[in-house]
Amino acid sequence: LVPISTTRTREIAMRLSRSPRFRSEVLGAYEHRCAICRASPRLGERRFGIEAAHIHWVAEGGPDDVRNGLALCVMHHRGLDRGAFTLTDRLRVEISPHLHREQEAAAERFWSFDGCEIAVPGRSAHRPLESFIEWHRDEVFAAG
Repeated sequence: LVPISTTRTREIAMRLSRSPRFRSEVLGAYEHRCAICRASPRLGERRFGIEAAHIHWVAEGGPDDVRNGLALCVMHHRGLDRGAFTLTDRLRVEISPHLHREQEAAAERFWSFDGCEIAVPGRSAHRPLESFIEWHRDEVFAAG
């Protein structure tokens, strides 16, 4: 896991300058659907609950590039950031063996997607790059 100490807070805050286009580009590329569970909640004509997640964190040198992004529901965004899952080189979900199975909600929201392919953007130029996935797997994923 990436250690974040209180002494690094100021440094990280200064490095967090995100592109205002990142969110709209990522959500557009994934058609406003979670890449994992395909959720796309709407209230009237407004969508909500889907976020643009960085695979390789901006705070750790990752770019605001659509190929470093995934459209994820709030639950899966938090799971990605905590290392509850990562992606394989074939863009399949790999769940951390440390994620508890006995909770029904965890099983439904995470374990049921273990080994499944994510939904990818139609344009190959928008698909996640292997280098960003490798970073996440090496630095964030809670492997065995």
